[in-house]
Amino acid sequence: MIKSSCQFLKVRCWHKLMGITLILLTAWLVLGLISTDMIMAQDHRTGSTLETVVISATRTEEAVRDLPISPVIIDEETLRAHPDKDLGQLLEDAGVTVDRQFGDGGMPVIRGMTGAIIGTDTNSDVLMLFNGHRFGSANMLRYPSKNIERIEVIRGPAALQYGSSALGGVINIITKKGSGEFSSIIRAGIGSYGRTDAGFQISGEYGKVDYSFGYYNMEQSDPFEIGGGDIYPHTYIGLKAEGSFNVGYNINEHHRLGLIYSYNEIQDYGFPGTLTSARRPVAPNKMFGHTYFLDFNYSGETENKLWRWSAKYFFGHDKTIMAQSPYSNDIKGAQAQVTADISQINTTLTLGFDWTNYEFLSYLAATTNKDYEYTEMGGYLIGNVKFFDDRLIFSGGVRLNYYENSASERGGFRFSDNVITPSVGVSFQAVDWLKLRANYGRGYRAPAATEMFGEGNAMVGRYSIMGRPPATGVWQVPNLDLKPQEVNSYEIGFDVERDGFFGSLTAFYADYENKIEREETQPPVWRGPGNTQWIGRKVYFPNPLQPTTPYVSSAQNINTGSAKIAGLEWNISYDLGFLFDWDFVLKPYSRGTWLFVNEYVGGDFDGRQISKTPNLYMSYGILWDSIKYGLMIDANFMTKSNQRTSQLTSMSTAPEWQHGWTTANLNVRKVLWDINDKNKISLMAQLTNVADVYYEYTPGYPLPGRAFYLGLSYTFN
Repeated sequence: MIKSSCQFLKVRCWHKLMGITLILLTAWLVLGLISTDMIMAQDHRTGSTLETVVISATRTEEAVRDLPISPVIIDEETLRAHPDKDLGQLLEDAGVTVDRQFGDGGMPVIRGMTGAIIGTDTNSDVLMLFNGHRFGSANMLRYPSKNIERIEVIRGPAALQYGSSALGGVINIITKKGSGEFSSIIRAGIGSYGRTDAGFQISGEYGKVDYSFGYYNMEQSDPFEIGGGDIYPHTYIGLKAEGSFNVGYNINEHHRLGLIYSYNEIQDYGFPGTLTSARRPVAPNKMFGHTYFLDFNYSGETENKLWRWSAKYFFGHDKTIMAQSPYSNDIKGAQAQVTADISQINTTLTLGFDWTNYEFLSYLAATTNKDYEYTEMGGYLIGNVKFFDDRLIFSGGVRLNYYENSASERGGFRFSDNVITPSVGVSFQAVDWLKLRANYGRGYRAPAATEMFGEGNAMVGRYSIMGRPPATGVWQVPNLDLKPQEVNSYEIGFDVERDGFFGSLTAFYADYENKIEREETQPPVWRGPGNTQWIGRKVYFPNPLQPTTPYVSSAQNINTGSAKIAGLEWNISYDLGFLFDWDFVLKPYSRGTWLFVNEYVGGDFDGRQISKTPNLYMSYGILWDSIKYGLMIDANFMTKSNQRTSQLTSMSTAPEWQHGWTTANLNVRKVLWDINDKNKISLMAQLTNVADVYYEYTPGYPLPGRAFYLGLSYTFN
């Protein structure tokens, strides 16, 4: 009774919080609209967000003003202001939910769709790209976060451009391209739990050659503390390093040959499992691995720029060694496209083709299938047409995609299918400071080879017997009848930008079919310590490799039926310094997602909230930035509502719900020395989880408590 009352109160509190948030957002938008009549000048201090050029939305350079969507852009200035943050933390700050199981990395969550923590990106419902093509890994630890020019986030299905896995959205990490005179950044820092890091970046142009090089490494010698001061054993980092370069040869001003290389290495990375399992007197689980990628590219255009084209070939390798799920993945692919600007009818058309091949090898001994292959190829036609002095823009296109799964250990079994994905949108620049937009898209995710054929020992993770996980583990059962997961997504919204105010509000609805989830059987439960009698039914599943040692539980990927998600996304900021003509920026901001529909429909899970999907996530705070004093202070808060835990079935010792939380962070940057804006030495300081809150995304996997970071950087321009 008491427990039910507490849960009821928590639900009411979250509903009140959501209501208050919407009221504040509405007031903020109204205030911004009213203020546009007060001051007629443009905000030259921050530039125009609507004029920002993005690539990921259409695979060609397009201004945000011309798109039927509102992308999230993490620019180079933001990356420089937070040099100690990994990719997951940068996305969190930008209002993207990141399901982090440990201190670093994690899985992005966009519009209720999640990534995958281990394996290839074919297992993910959010597609992560590197310079516009697939990277191969689903682990965010593998993706570069340094020597980066910007990160673009496209929410909603982008399968039209990129094919499978782009249901919730696309995250594109773009390597810095050198330009202008030589510039460099050198930085080093120390932090909590014995953390040390260092890195450098140089870029520029020399004759016809442009270049950008970067290297970064980080070590953490001690395990971190969780909120409240308790130690999380074995959560150290022996080495986390990455390096990259982007070199181009400009044949002339219209043709460029390029080469991009990226390398990532992890050594002795603590991956201990739950807090309870990490305390056991056994050898800790460690992660080792490396990733490299090589990208050969060419881009060109005619002198009048009416025709543009590009082509690339890439290949890479991702290998992870850890006790629970060691694997390696070789990936290769090619892309080519041509864009025509047909000025006579004010139309732009892009015709393209891409091909990607994965060869996935599992090193886990307890498996009958070790060698999988996934191939995907597709052609697409994307275009837009503009009317009324480019104020009304219709855009859309269609993609025909082919994919194939195969497993050599199953007698060369193959499964293939063709998928057509259309998209259509419209944007209308009603006045100079207001854009209205609407968009529809269809996306899909092909079942990954490991989901269809993945026989083997699966990670246990969420339950225990007599305080220990069962030695026999969980047997992963194949499902050769697994269907592709599909979605129809609709959205409407508007963007406002004027006089220091920027507001973007999007209402969206997504209808998912054949949603793929992992289902586990309920494990048997011991009556008590020292008692071998079972409560409930004891079920054994055969172990083909060791018939005398059966598994006590099984897991299988299934199509759960339908799911529906509807909600609001927002990105709002207001430079009060511009409004009151101050010589500094004072900018409150808020970014996030609120879901008011989030449930399975039909089948055994009808009415249940989708797992690992919080109804509310937002990043908000206030930024103070003064060029005069060379000082920037960013006070940031992050709030996440409660959510269902990761599995569809509630295990014997795992809670069905994960509690929500709010954390506070403080970031400071101070220029200590500046000579003619050419040479700068800056101090960087960050305090995370200021209130030392105990918080976690997954039961038993708490994230770090209060921690600090201090660093110095030298910049030469």
